[in-house]
Amino acid sequence: MAPVQKLHDVHVKDVSFDDPRMNICCQQSPCITTKAEFRNLCLRHDVLEVANILNWSHQFNRAPSFAPSTFRNQAYRNFVLWQHGPMGAGMWVPVPACVHVQSCKRKIPQPKDNTGATIPQIQRILNKKMN
Repeated sequence: MAPVQKLHDVHVKDVSFDDPRMNICCQQSPCITTKAEFRNLCLRHDVLEVANILNWSHQFNRAPSFAPSTFRNQAYRNFVLWQHGPMGAGMWVPVPACVHVQSCKRKIPQPKDNTGATIPQIQRILNKKMN
């Protein structure tokens, strides 16, 4: 596996993930998120929707989910397929932070409740209280 690269200030500023494998940069100039191919494959709702339907019907043999988190996951899948080709079951490569934060999370944000907290944050708090 290639050594993990540090974030470039040009692409993402003041971002750090708990998992050090996520603290990488695309190492491209200009950033890969500025390319038309990235916008078409990873940010277009219609492209993500079709890929999502294909993945759900192929993997789970049931109706697809249309939750924002599913669309974000599909955007990451499309990015990995575009950059690395088919990976196969159980294979994983980190998504550059510039792709994760600058583009996919901004375009497809996590829904918030009326307090402003994201749903996973609330779930983590509830899980801690129950344990």
